Amino acid sequence: MQTEAQSEFFAKPVDGETVGVIVPRPLRGALDYRVPAGMKLARGDIVEVPLGRSGMSLGIVWGPGEGVLPRERLKDVVRKFDVPPLQENLLAFVEWVANYVVASIGEVANLILRAPDALEPEPERKAIRLGPHQPAKLTPARARP
Repeated sequence: MQTEAQSEFFAKPVDGETVGVIVPRPLRGALDYRVPAGMKLARGDIVEVPLGRSGMSLGIVWGPGEGVLPRERLKDVVRKFDVPPLQENLLAFVEWVANYVVASIGEVANLILRAPDALEPEPERKAIRLGPHQPAKLTPARARP
């Protein structure tokens, strides 16, 4: 059983075969996308979706799809990033800022999605440690400290 704090932290899954995704473009609302089989999405998840001629775009799952277009005409969500979903209070803040500055939610979401490299796993780092081994013959340049 979850506590009240845990239920606020964990996003509720979006039911249905389509989801509304906010993309960082000046659009009125969410765009509908199909959920591929086996993928579970929740409100606040960060996903990668195909978007027009510009190729791929990051987006935020905003809720269930509106269902205006037939499911066959919708494109699939390509990928869900392995990061916790955005909290509900942040999503409400995005909506509030959009209303306050008279901008679209997508333009405000652009501020959140500006650093896509932060969503990727950290690259492996290689380190070199000098050991006690000394070559048999040192040149004068290598012998200098």
